[in-house]
Amino acid sequence: MQAKLTEVFQGMVPYIINQKDKTGLPHIAFSGNQERVILITEGALFSSGLVFVKLEFKRQSNGTNKLVYSEYPANSNPVLVWQPERINWQHEVVIKENLRAAKFSYYGWNDLQASLAVKEFDLLISDEPEEKSWHDTYDARKNRLSPLKVRISYTDRESDFLSDQVFPLYASPELLITRDISY
Repeated sequence: MQAKLTEVFQGMVPYIINQKDKTGLPHIAFSGNQERVILITEGALFSSGLVFVKLEFKRQSNGTNKLVYSEYPANSNPVLVWQPERINWQHEVVIKENLRAAKFSYYGWNDLQASLAVKEFDLLISDEPEEKSWHDTYDARKNRLSPLKVRISYTDRESDFLSDQVFPLYASPELLITRDISY
């Protein structure tokens, strides 16, 4: 299943929402906290094209968590407003059960200004802590960009084994970052 999750994350599309919110600024369709992550990808498990994907830790009756995958095809309707809570999710699949201490975290810049302050050649290769860091939440409406990586951490109840899986977003992130927007 890790290979499929890699496809989901690396298939992420920098889909721009031109939502008129408090800031009035466009943003990438991405939001994540410790319990769930929502993004648009071309690497979904069931549907092709642009697809909303939600990965979420849900509480089980025995007190542990399960990691649940859901998706919704975004092809038919352009997404103009970022309201993932209104999506009628489909294809719900349990990826892993009986997890303890389960959470998502996100690696990237604190905001757009921090990413623009980085020297061009260091943009993708530098992991200096003052440039990028791990976050418990990452909301593209606030940050104005998406994270570079998503980490899924959990302890398996049966084996007591701590799993820490890191998934880079985008197959070729260097194609998404540009400073010169001359036409």
